[in-house]
Amino acid sequence: MAKDTGETFNNLQLYLIKNTEEQFGSFHEKLLKYVSADRREKILKYHFDVDKVLSLYGAVLTRYCLIHLLNCKNNELHFLCEENGKPYLDPDKCGHLLGSDSIDFNFSHTKNAVFLGVIKNGSIGTDIERIKAAPLKVMDSVFHLEEKKYVLEETGDKRNERFFEIWTRKEAFSKCSGHGLLSDLRSVNTLDGPYVKYIFTKILDGYALSVCYSP
Repeated sequence: MAKDTGETFNNLQLYLIKNTEEQFGSFHEKLLKYVSADRREKILKYHFDVDKVLSLYGAVLTRYCLIHLLNCKNNELHFLCEENGKPYLDPDKCGHLLGSDSIDFNFSHTKNAVFLGVIKNGSIGTDIERIKAAPLKVMDSVFHLEEKKYVLEETGDKRNERFFEIWTRKEAFSKCSGHGLLSDLRSVNTLDGPYVKYIFTKILDGYALSVCYSP
């Protein structure tokens, strides 16, 4: 089974599951009953087992955290999706759980790991990537000039690490703001300026993890 860790900062909660399995087996079949029919259909559409496992863990972890945060039962959680595919709690069916509060959450997954962020009365975006050989050519279309400079100051493994540090920061920012990586993020410098105090990055066990939140 995966290993999970959790950290809480005021209204912000972060969770990480590592060392996930690559084969979809009987244990995962049992977990499917805890997610909605729509989510089950989406999970089972994945061609590769590893993607099924990661999507399933992301959904189950989200429900686990919301159940504890809202002190509710699993069958009381109902979700809708924004146009960009980001899920949110159905206000009509979950309004009695939320009261005057709002809850935002976002999970990201990469090879053998799932990263979840949950925030009360704010917006959140997360991203996690396994650090590997960096596709540096994409920097011209996504990175700010200062971000490119930051990456290219280093060489070898450190350059790869810095690339994925910036990449996950951009992804987390785009998910939090709702812009998506399809918009021109070259104008956004995640290392300086008004955004930086709301973006955090950690390098852990070969992964780059970033979270962006808006209180």
